[in-house]
Amino acid sequence: MIGEIDDQRKEVIEKMVNRYKEIFEYDGEKENRINYVKHEIKIKEGQEPIMQKRYRETEEKGKFIKKEIEQMLKLERIRPSKSPWASPVTLAKKKTGNYRFCVDYRKLNAVTITDAYPLPRIDELLERYRTAKWFTSLDLAAGFHQVEMAEEDKEKTAFICSKGLYEYNVMPFGLKNAPGTFQRLMDEILSEYIGEFVVVYIDDIMIYSKSFEEHMEHLEKVLRKLKEKNIILKLKKCKFGERNIEFLGHIVGRDGLKPEEKKIEKIRNMERPRNVKEIRSFLGLCSYYRKFVKDFSRIAKPISNLVRKNVEFKWEEKQQEAFEELKKRLMEYPVLIQPDFNKKFILMTDASGEGLGAVLGQRDENGKERVIAYASRSLTGAETNYAITDLECLAVVWAVQHFHKFLIERKFEIITDHAALKGLMNAKIPKGRRARWIMELQQYDCEMIHRSGKENKNADALSRMKYENSSKSNEKEVKVIKPRNSKQKYVKVGGKWHIDKNMKNRKWENIGYYTDKEAILLNLDDKSEKEILQKLGRKSNRK
Repeated sequence: MIGEIDDQRKEVIEKMVNRYKEIFEYDGEKENRINYVKHEIKIKEGQEPIMQKRYRETEEKGKFIKKEIEQMLKLERIRPSKSPWASPVTLAKKKTGNYRFCVDYRKLNAVTITDAYPLPRIDELLERYRTAKWFTSLDLAAGFHQVEMAEEDKEKTAFICSKGLYEYNVMPFGLKNAPGTFQRLMDEILSEYIGEFVVVYIDDIMIYSKSFEEHMEHLEKVLRKLKEKNIILKLKKCKFGERNIEFLGHIVGRDGLKPEEKKIEKIRNMERPRNVKEIRSFLGLCSYYRKFVKDFSRIAKPISNLVRKNVEFKWEEKQQEAFEELKKRLMEYPVLIQPDFNKKFILMTDASGEGLGAVLGQRDENGKERVIAYASRSLTGAETNYAITDLECLAVVWAVQHFHKFLIERKFEIITDHAALKGLMNAKIPKGRRARWIMELQQYDCEMIHRSGKENKNADALSRMKYENSSKSNEKEVKVIKPRNSKQKYVKVGGKWHIDKNMKNRKWENIGYYTDKEAILLNLDDKSEKEILQKLGRKSNRK
């Protein structure tokens, strides 16, 4: 992808990319091996090899595993093994319904000595951009699989399945210390340019320059070095000749350095509360940081008065002014701070029937929690049917992925109000989507901490709020199911279940549709919901 620049400059970049086309992956994967930095696995003293039993496989999963193994053998990513080590294969189901081949390395990681190779401090990296005007970001293709395993440590990567025992020739996903190895590799390759016009954070390479001509010189030097070292880039994920670019949670550009809009957009775009329940949720978020909001009680009073008994819900100008002022305070110092990479990060997550919420933060010198960034999203259609434990698991995995650059290779706390999640990483035989989630989390060094919902109001509020300018924020989904051995059908509207004894296939103009199996109703506001429920002969559960 080339930035929004004039045709002449665009042509210069295109010619540059074409000159180095052999290092770019266009379609599919280019197999590549790097052997001058190899991944090692150092085991704690006195630890005996761990031989685990394989997980049970269905016929369908067995066929998929066989196909994957045949492909990896062909590409020489793996080889047959006689190792005393064995980690079980598990299949994580993707959102598309397809499987992803994973190895459950949790027990191996638990006995692996931590590699102390440092990742760069994001704040120091960002300081180097302040005078730059042109930017390019490069993305490596299947980065980890480009790195070879140290010969003596290949046996430790051994995995077991119904097809036998195999071990990796290349660095697999899910191993502890893999990000550190990759950082070491890139630091070695680009050492003469790092700090001058290049920054590297694991597999993110950024080139920055003061002028376009200088930028082309810098870009060619980097591409030439990557070609010498046999590094493959994924073309469709590279961005060339940008004036403003997103990097490590910030927008870097000719106007200087500023926080990425995503950090605060969920607060900025928050819709005003429509009922008492939503007021309580919003005030819960604000109250969590009230110690840092001067005159909090005075500012919030017009809104908090609406939750009192016998007070009519009437949103007027004074409530709107208070709402906007509180949002403004939540997006400013001292509530919102810059990350300190000498301190531990804390990640607070929550899930509700409306969505997922997360707050990335740190504790100040007085032990008070401060915000670095907010995040939230709505649930998809399938996710609305998840059990609460799965929703809370989803919130954790989504939040960790969202703040990946801050958390990888660092110890951090995950604070959740669902006690069952503390055992998530210790599940003996993970299945289905939980298997996928565990595989995602096993590369992180995190501690799960339970905190009741009453104490976790910041993430809880974000999971329940409605937002402006969102393609999904104003959509409600209605699910209709018919349980086995029952003549009744149940309809789920806005997270509430209703019984309908006489439902047949129907269609309502300008509202949506449903069949006897399920329904999707778009832009379903309070009035529309009441209309639908009246047609079903039911009452609304909305207040």
